[in-house]
Amino acid sequence: MNSLIFSARILVFFLLIAALHDWMSTRFRYLLFLKAIVLSGLVLSASIFYSRFFGTVIRELEGAVRAGGIYSNVNSAGFILYVSLVFAFLLYLEAKKRKYIIFIAVLLIGLFITGSRASMLALAITAVVYNLRFRLTKKIIVLATIGFIFAGAGFFFFKDKIILNLRLERGLSARQILYDVGADVAMDYPFFGVGLGNLREIGVGYVESYPISRWQKDEILKLTVQSSHNVYLETAAEIGIFGAFVLLLILLSIGYKYFRGIKLASSNEKNFYFLVWGLFVGLVIRNFFESNGIINRGWITIDIFFWIAYVIFLRYRRFAK
Repeated sequence: MNSLIFSARILVFFLLIAALHDWMSTRFRYLLFLKAIVLSGLVLSASIFYSRFFGTVIRELEGAVRAGGIYSNVNSAGFILYVSLVFAFLLYLEAKKRKYIIFIAVLLIGLFITGSRASMLALAITAVVYNLRFRLTKKIIVLATIGFIFAGAGFFFFKDKIILNLRLERGLSARQILYDVGADVAMDYPFFGVGLGNLREIGVGYVESYPISRWQKDEILKLTVQSSHNVYLETAAEIGIFGAFVLLLILLSIGYKYFRGIKLASSNEKNFYFLVWGLFVGLVIRNFFESNGIINRGWITIDIFFWIAYVIFLRYRRFAK
């Protein structure tokens, strides 16, 4: 019954995406939707600022203070801000108005307050991929090389302090256990998985069986094992390895269309297509560390952004300048 409920939710989710595709038939609606997404990110940022100074925050063992605003999950909030940042930059490219630079700064500050490392990594990857459209000069290459050398030296001499401040040791340790749960469930139920939405119930028994300390188990079970923090492992665990293979085929198909769009684009369209390609690459890599954002269980407020970008891509040529 649990799987049927989630299946019905995903069906409604894609019906909504199909309706959005039909509705987005004019340039006015295209711009209206982009502005709505950016506005949602700004509202979320405002709630994050309020939570950080006046509301509820997450205080971690290392002293880090994180806030998700209207989202209880800071990683979900970080994801929304990441996508809103990309769309805000797209609006800036469309209109060249200074206000979008201010919006980008506000969204960026909100993203840092969430402390969502996966979304920050995705944003960095998007920026790198987008800038592949420009030729790097010798000066930029030299500066980047020097920066990497100093960053490497700093990590070498202050490794323990950096790992502590970034929460890497504890964060990666917890994720490794959740990765193991997803992989073990997928291996035990390889053909059809345990059913959509059932990893949360099944995973508890796996965590309890692992030879790890009691406090680690309690920390992981505190929020329940509702994901594997990896969309590919989670898909394999819930609908089987064949289901994960179908997901990969879908992503490869979309990725190929994005890449082909770059190849066929005119010089005036290059900005858009490289930005959408960068968003896609950032999300695909982010989903090695988070299980929402592409298609998890049909969450309208989170998973929809990936498919909105796809709809915009499919409709773009109709109303591009």
